Amino acid sequence: MTALKYVSIAAGCGGLGCKMCEGECDTDSDCITGLVCFQRTDITVNIATPGCKGWTPKDRDYCNSVDSKNKNELPHSASD
Repeated sequence: MTALKYVSIAAGCGGLGCKMCEGECDTDSDCITGLVCFQRTDITVNIATPGCKGWTPKDRDYCNSVDSKNKNELPHSASD
């Protein structure tokens, strides 16, 4: 698993395009081709970013291969 890496407060990792487990992203276009922006929401705030290791503040979003809008792909939390 790749460790989470907060590259830049500027969306798109400072214009370079975020790689897997890198942030900050606001939209899928902030990520390199083939990745999506895993957005933290009230539903996903306590879920680890799939495919990445480490935890992050709830207001930081990272590029990933799992779309946070498709909740069926997310792992269940320990409380489920």
